[in-house]
Amino acid sequence: FHPDTLLTLFNRSQEMCNIPIDTIPPELPTVEVITNCKEITVKWYYPDHATHEDVKYYTLYYRPDLQTPYVLIAIFENPNNCHTQECVFVIDTMSVIIGCFALSVTDSTGNESVLSADTCFDYDICINYLLPNIFTPNGDGVNDFFQPFPYQNIAKIDMTIYHRWGNVVFTTEDPDINWDGTDKLSHQPCAEGVYYYACDLYINALSGTIIKKIHGNVSIKR
Repeated sequence: FHPDTLLTLFNRSQEMCNIPIDTIPPELPTVEVITNCKEITVKWYYPDHATHEDVKYYTLYYRPDLQTPYVLIAIFENPNNCHTQECVFVIDTMSVIIGCFALSVTDSTGNESVLSADTCFDYDICINYLLPNIFTPNGDGVNDFFQPFPYQNIAKIDMTIYHRWGNVVFTTEDPDINWDGTDKLSHQPCAEGVYYYACDLYINALSGTIIKKIHGNVSIKR
């Protein structure tokens, strides 16, 4: 080479060493949330195996209404692979079937995806506050109390029961009612016959508590 040509310069300023960092979260799986008004079932799966391999764990979130932020209620460490079959999680400890559910996925470097679309259940999904029209408070242990059939999503009630002349014989805020046919003032058994009730139901709903008015009658048979 020509004597005036400089040799190629080698020094540490020309070297850079690093480890690539994954900053992209995994794709969301297909998510389905259903209820039978007794429990909540969450299902999710990946149709594509390659997509599923990027997942470290799944996180389930819940909020009881539209105003409350989501809170974490469960984390799943990639159960059953969630690819060859659906992953299923059942929630059977909720006192009310009201609220919204969403799922996220996180990879091994801690990248969490956005939440899946809201799946929300409002009061009208499982509202079934039904009352019998007769009970028999005779102490035989069968049908001795005026009680509703199994129900969901009732926070409290405001019920007043009257006899045929309009006098109040019983009041309660307990959704289970549990009236034994006794007059609230005299503490004596009420006579056989028809009694009338007016009731406000305080119902848990996504928008908050709503009030629904019901009325009807119940017969005492001893």
